[in-house]
Amino acid sequence: PRRASLHTGRYPHSAGVLGPAHAPFGWRLDPRERHVAQILGDAGYSTTLVGMQHLIERGSAHELGYSRVLPVAPAYAEADATLGVLRELSWRDQPFYVEVGFEEPHRPYDFGGAQPDDSRGVAIPPYLPEGPESRQDFAAFQGAIRQMDAGVGRILRGLDELGIADST
Repeated sequence: PRRASLHTGRYPHSAGVLGPAHAPFGWRLDPRERHVAQILGDAGYSTTLVGMQHLIERGSAHELGYSRVLPVAPAYAEADATLGVLRELSWRDQPFYVEVGFEEPHRPYDFGGAQPDDSRGVAIPPYLPEGPESRQDFAAFQGAIRQMDAGVGRILRGLDELGIADST
């Protein structure tokens, strides 16, 4: 639901997404809603999705307005793919929208070889039971986030190297 709001500027119930898009839930962005990729594409932007999206389960992300869709991959591979797209687009005289959707912060948290990380401790929120299962789950989550953060860092360094960080 929050992705529907982020990508349409509308409340989830207005965008038609009140729960997860994946099975068995099957919520889907209402086809009458305009995704930011559609809006920007219509305005002359090049639109690229690298990785995952959670607004439609079946069908093509092209339905959402992306002119190019690159597959889900581990964060380091998605970062490299994103940098390839940015290298290509930075030389064009065309505005662009590039969205990167990482798989890592989704269960089971071991995508792309992500390893549990408890190097800075594990804080269990007070509303969850304290125990080894919770600690293992949160350490795995932290490891997945660490891997995703490394991918984000790689992209940010690439923006600097391409000289487009201030305008992107």
